[in-house]
Amino acid sequence: MSELIEMFNRWKHEFALRLNIDYRNVTDWSIVISQGKFSEQKVLFEEQDIDLNILTAKAYIFLTDWLSENNGGYWEGTE
Repeated sequence: MSELIEMFNRWKHEFALRLNIDYRNVTDWSIVISQGKFSEQKVLFEEQDIDLNILTAKAYIFLTDWLSENNGGYWEGTE
């Protein structure tokens, strides 16, 4: 999970990203990555799973792919 949080923190301001990690007895774990202000938010990733490790891996892969498509890479311009 730390890789997901690190990646998110690196790009959250530049792309107006939001991350919501939630646990509920009925739906288990859920992760939502969205973009934009509250009134104009666009959900980019939304999944739930019983296994938090699998779910964070899926979210991390999604975020790296999304940054590659929208930024030309996910480490570019960070150093």
